[in-house]
Parts: sequence; C-alpha cells; structure tokens
Amino acid sequence: MTGTARKRWAHLVALVVILTTERAGADTEFAGWRGELEGHGSWIPGGGRRGAVGAGAGAAYGPFSAGFEVWHYQLTLQDALTTERSDLGLTVFVPLRVGVELELGIPQLVGGGDLALGFITDGASYRVGHCAYQHYGGGVFMARAFLGWVANPLALAVHVGATKGLQKASGDFCLVDYGPGPDPYRKDLPDEIPFSVQLGLTVTLSYP
Repeated sequence: MTGTARKRWAHLVALVVILTTERAGADTEFAGWRGELEGHGSWIPGGGRRGAVGAGAGAAYGPFSAGFEVWHYQLTLQDALTTERSDLGLTVFVPLRVGVELELGIPQLVGGGDLALGFITDGASYRVGHCAYQHYGGGVFMARAFLGWVANPLALAVHVGATKGLQKASGDFCLVDYGPGPDPYRKDLPDEIPFSVQLGLTVTLSYP
C-alpha cells in the first residue's frame, strides 16, 4: 500500500469514528419534549414466589421526566408461628412518578433515578384466627436507580429498586372464642407489607 493510499484509509477511518461519535452523542442528547412508554420486570429476593412487573407512560423535558405507572407485585408473608409462607399479590397504581436521567460521559450510556407514590388497588385479606382477619392495603413508596444504554428511540436499563408500604395492616375480629384448646386458625403474619428490594430490567420507547 502506497503512502497516499494509507493516508486516504486513515482519513476514512477518522471520518467514520467522528460520525459514529456524533451519532452516539445525538442518541443521548436530552433536548425538548418527548413522550415515553416503559415496561418493567423485576426479581425480588426471598423465599417463595416473588417478583414484579409494571408498565408506564409519561413525558420528559431535558433530563427530567414525570408519568404514571401500574405494577403487580408478587410477595410472600411468613407466619411467625409456623414459618409457613402465604402468597401476597398486590396491584399498585402510581399516579405520579418523577425522575431524572443524566449522561455519564460515555456515548449512549445514561444513569438516573425515579421516585413515586402509589396506592394498592386490590388489597388482600388473610384469616389469622377463628374470628379474625388481617387486611393489607394503603399507600406505597417506591424508588429505583438505573443504568441504561440508549439507541433512540429505544433504551434498555438495569434497575435496582425498593418498595415500602406506608400503612399498617388493619384487622377485623369478633368476641366469640374458638373454645377449649388452641385456635387452629391462629397465624402471626407481618403487620405491614414486607419491605422489598428488587433487581430488574426496564425497556423504554421514546418519541420523538
């Protein structure tokens, strides 16, 4: 290869690198308004069937975003008397989620976080005695941090989140004793929704 040919190849490679870098920077540039659709899937450590799936929609301007979400959580409640576990399925509606998304100085790589307040739309009840029931519901606080890769209009992120119930479980009971002997229906379940940490993936579709 002659010196002239080598120079031409070097100029071509340099041009490709420059164009690729500019394109990657454009893919993560936060300019103007954009709409967002999100899908989430999470694994929640612990015994039994535990996990969560969610979907949301919102709008963003620059690095800031806001929207709403709907989640379904599958948790477990452990009876302190017998160590048996009961499945707890809850649907959470989040009327407001706020977040921030920041460029990390690496093309197409972003990080950020979200905070949200929601409420349980389908509270669950459990029999904890001959004539006693325990109900789970109320508000929920949610937070998550994420690290993602952006290739407009799609983005894929790994997130770590936490969910905390804001209300103690309520109860119903009557004054009728079971009778002689131990109550076979007696359970000692947690007095609030278990605090949960989750690890998952988020897929985001943005427009424009």
